[in-house]
Amino acid sequence: MMRDVHGLSMTMATSVILISFLSPNAADFSESTDDTQRLYEARIALLDGMKKLAKEPSRNQRETCEEQIDVLLNATPSLRVDDYYLAARSAEMLGLDEKAISILERVLEKHTDQKAPSLRCSVEVSANMWIGRLSLDAGRPQDSLDALHRAILAAQLEKLKLEEIIARLYVSEIEGSLLNDNSRAITSVQSILQESSRLQKDLWPDFFQLWAKRQYQEFSDATADIVCPPGGPLETCIFSFTSLNGITLDPSGGELHGLPNSELRSLFLSYLEITARESKNSIDRQTTELAAAEYRFDAQDFAGAEQILTQLFLSEAFLAPAAGVKLAQCLALQGDTARASHILQEMRKRWPNVSVR
Repeated sequence: MMRDVHGLSMTMATSVILISFLSPNAADFSESTDDTQRLYEARIALLDGMKKLAKEPSRNQRETCEEQIDVLLNATPSLRVDDYYLAARSAEMLGLDEKAISILERVLEKHTDQKAPSLRCSVEVSANMWIGRLSLDAGRPQDSLDALHRAILAAQLEKLKLEEIIARLYVSEIEGSLLNDNSRAITSVQSILQESSRLQKDLWPDFFQLWAKRQYQEFSDATADIVCPPGGPLETCIFSFTSLNGITLDPSGGELHGLPNSELRSLFLSYLEITARESKNSIDRQTTELAAAEYRFDAQDFAGAEQILTQLFLSEAFLAPAAGVKLAQCLALQGDTARASHILQEMRKRWPNVSVR
């Protein structure tokens, strides 16, 4: 699938991927060996190259970044998990999805039992979730299902029930929405809902329960009026499942080896909006739409944020209420309090059981 970002023709089948790479620490490279020096220099070169691409996008700089990924991967035989994740995320940003998958397969071979960066699960869970998303967006749902099932098995072994359920919800959505196997999808969701009745509230947030109920509703009778209420818990849940499959939606919190996201704003926003437009997974698509609008909102591009939020709010999307609240805020900040009030009134009519403030 060819996509154009900043005038560069790329294959981009991803969501947001520029997040929380481990900052170089002197302690990490205390041994003055040739290998550690090459690794340090390769990391810095790739990070500087991505920063330069964000500021001055060009085909030549993109090709330079591709070469720098290979230099990092060959810097030493003993790469860490963070090194592989940095290379995979950089490849994904460049639209090199098959290369990103190949890198993730390598880290699975070498570090499958190690903990994934910034997550409580192992590499086996997170890398397979990540591969599942990339494969799905590349139009290979069966490969995606295979990877997700590997993630489910790993999560079960690690006794991580929420991570297991998240992967299973992705599986049921693929079965029902993309493979049109409603019977299998309904059976999958029924099993999840039955198990959820035995879980503690903190292990089974409302967001995931509502997502499962909406899937059941959609696959059983082709309706979809169950929505997720806005609010802080919504954001927490969104970050928990998107981070698990390699997505980051936080425009202010992530840094690339100490480079603020503001220095990568244009590139970051472009990928957000491309993903929102072309993601095969409805939840990924909606969350990246919200994140793109939030990013524009924070940059005081209220007109741009309003356009995205209006389309999402007027839809029957699971996250439409969250878009409505943000749209009202956006209109109010532009001085259009009348329209903002109208949006909140419309929300109360459409979703009388959803709290609107």
